[in-house]
Amino acid sequence: MAAKTLAFAAAGIVLSLAISIAVTVLGLAILGVRDLPTPDAGELAGLATRNALVAALLGAFGVGIGALVRHQVLAVVGVLVLNFVVESTLVALVPEVARFGPFGALPTAVLDVPPEDAGLGDEIELLTPGLAAVALLAWIGAAFAAGAALLHRRDLE
Repeated sequence: MAAKTLAFAAAGIVLSLAISIAVTVLGLAILGVRDLPTPDAGELAGLATRNALVAALLGAFGVGIGALVRHQVLAVVGVLVLNFVVESTLVALVPEVARFGPFGALPTAVLDVPPEDAGLGDEIELLTPGLAAVALLAWIGAAFAAGAALLHRRDLE
């Protein structure tokens, strides 16, 4: 399971960087044609790096979720419900708890995006990017440990 977690984290990085390169090339071309200002290379590199970090963390988290929920469709639907229903409800009702949500608030905080730009509203105060990455690692660790325990128990049966 550890190898799978590392492989999915690496795949997240590779896929994120490929997408970032494609979007950057296309975006710069469109902005250039329209004579609009373009972001600095350092700003683009920082954003691509943060995107790759979030993709790696969420890829690793996905392995833990997959180990916990064996039925693929149920896992995907469950993640969507947690993201769009549970976390959105927490943002509206208890924003001080919602800032620790692994699907919305923490990735947004790691990316250092203002919460209102990510659709989280302005009442939620996000963690700093470093603390958000540590909190995501805690979610990954919990999902990994629970998933590994379930796999171990399933192997014994």
